[in-house]
Amino acid sequence: IVIDDVWDPAHLETFMRGGRSCSRLITTRNFEIAAETSRVEIDQMSASEAVQMLISRFSGMPTELNPFKELARRLGYWPLLLELANAALRQRIERGDTIENALLYLNRTLRIWNLVDGGELLALRGHRSNVVAIAVSSDGQFALSASSDDTLRCWPLSEVGVADPPDGLVITDVAYWLRTVALTPDGQKAITGADDGSLRAWNMETGNLSRIFEGHVDRINAVAVTPDGRRAVSASNDRTLRVWDLTSGGLHRARKGHTRRFRALVSTEDGSMAVSAADDRNLKIWETATRLIIRSFAGYGPLAVSSDGRHIVSVSPRRYASLPVRNCETWTVHQVLKGHTDVLRAIFIIPDNRQVVSASDDGTIRSWDMRFLSLTIAPSSFGGFST
Repeated sequence: IVIDDVWDPAHLETFMRGGRSCSRLITTRNFEIAAETSRVEIDQMSASEAVQMLISRFSGMPTELNPFKELARRLGYWPLLLELANAALRQRIERGDTIENALLYLNRTLRIWNLVDGGELLALRGHRSNVVAIAVSSDGQFALSASSDDTLRCWPLSEVGVADPPDGLVITDVAYWLRTVALTPDGQKAITGADDGSLRAWNMETGNLSRIFEGHVDRINAVAVTPDGRRAVSASNDRTLRVWDLTSGGLHRARKGHTRRFRALVSTEDGSMAVSAADDRNLKIWETATRLIIRSFAGYGPLAVSSDGRHIVSVSPRRYASLPVRNCETWTVHQVLKGHTDVLRAIFIIPDNRQVVSASDDGTIRSWDMRFLSLTIAPSSFGGFST
């Protein structure tokens, strides 16, 4: 049995139950994982070999290799990661992207866009791996990003337009494999959810951990904070929705409602309801005071709720590239927004309820006018907007 790229001892347990004649070949960079085995050390791939893997099978060879050398270094010269990066680069190029834009896509940058004219205001770089979640403070002064490099980064948005904006707070070793982040309305605390089932609260002035909320037994996929900043609602792969007291750390109650793992969770502006989406392809409306489900209908995540509580925008359970808009008074779908050509990854409704912004694997961010529910502007491969 060949067990490739092992990084967690727990992943080996099942494969170690074979008979006496069963041999196992384990590849790992953590020698403690297989300390009792016979070890054979293999030389690390060289920088030039890594670059060749990154640019192999390109339709045209790049003239400047330094960006590929930097990307190979960030990927640790791991062959599997280099292969995946090469495939992603070729896919972007085949879609019409330039090599430069394809590299930008892989370099995990945060971009700030002007929603009026579609122009890019600022590109923020610093994470060493995927950016998995973003939260923006209610006063618009800073953004908080969570990455699978196990860090939180705070970005001052007041410095947009400055040639070399100062670095914000960086919180390291946040948790194993971050999945989601939310900010309290006053911007004083960040709440994170991770693969290990931990929900953590962080002080945004000092960067210190202020509290750990224990209860989930599987990955936390979504978290929302109520508008009064007193409670957090979390949704997990353990199929429970939990409401927490952010002051005392106590658990109000855990509820099961979906038959499969949660995908997304949002709270209404007044905090009276929460909307969840899961792999069972259902949306559920929860009354936060009682933690009871009051409505259920077909839908998928990600999702967003307008600040006036009148509309829910989600993803179609049949076509993951379209966005049904549901009226919260009649609970009927009165419009479906179509235009994306690949899976939707994020939906956001601007606080004034005039625009819906959606991001997709088709490489575009699209802005929709909520007043007329039509497409207003869409960017071309994250390189700028086109009408």
